Order: sequence, then C-alpha cells, then structure tokens
Amino acid sequence: MVGTRFGPGALAQDGTPPAEEEFELPEGVSFEALGYGTAEELPATPADVLLFRVGFEPGAGLEDDPGARLALVYVEEGVLTVTMEGPMTVLRAAAEGTPFPMETETFAAGEEFTMAEGDSAIFPAGVAGEVRNEGDEPATVLVADIGPLEGEAAGTPEAGGTPGAADAATGSAVEIADFAFSPETLTVAAGTTVTWTNDGEKPHTATHAGGAFDSGRLEPGDDHRETFDEPGTYEYFCAIHPTMTGAIVVE
Repeated sequence: MVGTRFGPGALAQDGTPPAEEEFELPEGVSFEALGYGTAEELPATPADVLLFRVGFEPGAGLEDDPGARLALVYVEEGVLTVTMEGPMTVLRAAAEGTPFPMETETFAAGEEFTMAEGDSAIFPAGVAGEVRNEGDEPATVLVADIGPLEGEAAGTPEAGGTPGAADAATGSAVEIADFAFSPETLTVAAGTTVTWTNDGEKPHTATHAGGAFDSGRLEPGDDHRETFDEPGTYEYFCAIHPTMTGAIVVE
C-alpha cells in the first residue's frame, strides 16, 4: 500500500525523494518509508498477498525455495546473514534525519551478506537461498509476500498422486503440492492417523505451530503419518516455506 499510494515506487526508479508537499496527510496520520524495490516480474494472476513476521532465535536458520512467489523483506530487529542463488540488491536503512532509505548495495549470486535493522530487499521469485541468525540476539523480519494462487485455491484443482487408497477413502490424507497443503483444513475423528505426502517437486515439512508434531524434511515422494487422539485444532506450516499453512481439526 505504501509503495502504491505514497510514492516510494517512484523513488526506487529515479533515486530522488518525493517533495515534502506530496505528503499532505490528514492531521493525526503519519508516514514512514520502511522498504521498497523493483520486481523484475510479477506472479501471474490471480495472486494472493500476505504480510507476516518471522522470528529467528540465535543460531536459527531458514532455507527458502519460493517457487513463483516473491517477497519484500524488512529487518525489524537484529542482524541476519543471507546467501542467495541469484544476485541481490539490499536497500540499507535510512540515515538519521532523512525521510527515505537511499543507499543500495548489490551482491552477486552465492555471495554472503548481512541485513541489519532497517535494511530491506526484494527476494525474487524462483531464487532459492538461506537466511541465518549468526548473532547472539533474536532477529525478526517483516515480509510482504505475493504469489499466484494454486490448485484448489485458484479454482483449478490439480491432479496428483495420493498417499494411498485407504487414506484417501477415509479422508485422512493431505497432499503437499504446488506450495500448498490440500486440503488446507482437514477434519477427522479422534484416533485418526493423518498422512502427509509430498507430491511436489520441492522439499517441505508439516510442522505444528505449538510443537506437537513435526514431519521433518519431506523430499518429493516422502510421506509422514501422525495419529491425533485429542480433540482440538492443530495449526501447522511448512518450516521451509512458512507461507504454506494448514490445520487438522480433531472432533
């Protein structure tokens, strides 16, 4: 919204801060530019847009293979070490007393670099990499993520492998494909064993947000089974691609 409505998109192109008179905001409304960048190619429509926060404890890291998704990442706190398989441009934090961040730094594919508080970058679609917190303090990032709707979410269910006739027949199977869990929400009776099968081309996980279960890394063709005895809603996500989320509802 900031880039579209208030103008930092133009700033990314001409490198000149917009004139102050362009920001005649109503009384009580404030504006702060955090980050911006240029996307070489946008995902096909329809697309979904997500805004989320990711935390990294000291020593934690995250491998990411975003497929067709791209993201604007802003470091809210701490320092992160990043290595990407493609070239990257980092927008460094705004200097004290200046309204917009202006300084950029470019890195070659495979070159390790750091992003500190206030830094931002466009993480392009189709470029895998790794983000790590090698410091002694926690780090957090804000992520604005955009990508095409896939499979059932786009109204075009994908045909794919199934974990097995028995699981499919009892409705206890979750397919992982096209960077989505299908079905996204699965309702089962207490005592049911749910099977996740990775029918995609990239590794994924099924990780409970509260630590109740974790499939570990599932390579293409791998599956994982988990028995749910206690009623409740078990929300989970892919630890490799955190925008992938799902839930098991146990009745």
